[in-house]
Amino acid sequence: MRGLPSRRSERRSTGDSFAVEKDGVVSGVRLDVRPDGAIWFVIPALDRIAVLRDGVTTQWAIRDDTHLGANPVDFEVDGDIVWYLCNGESGIDAGHSIFGRLDTVSGQIREWEIPGGRPGGFYRAPDGKVWFPQTDRRLQSVDLETLEVVD
Repeated sequence: MRGLPSRRSERRSTGDSFAVEKDGVVSGVRLDVRPDGAIWFVIPALDRIAVLRDGVTTQWAIRDDTHLGANPVDFEVDGDIVWYLCNGESGIDAGHSIFGRLDTVSGQIREWEIPGGRPGGFYRAPDGKVWFPQTDRRLQSVDLETLEVVD
């Protein structure tokens, strides 16, 4: 058992919208089609979270264009909140990952640095812990309130 590194970051991201025909790169790793018809995806090369709704794409940058490399690989939409996982090394130490929370209304981003390998997915448990499959046959849980990490 150990605690997370003390580094947490909070910042804002504006949602930029544009018509599909003017859209640039779309290279997401997976899609989430919501009951309202919205199609959510991530754009790893541009460090963005995006939604296509009624012919308009809205994107939120989780890194500015001069600090790309976070590489978002997984996400979960929960109302106006998008939880996401990055396994790149933009602004963090090698061997760590970023788990984040984007409020798509306010643009507020909060991130936690997760020690371990480069997981490709996560599970948010009902008790508030987040689980990550790690390298070396490890399953890791992180409590985002207490910052306790258990392998």
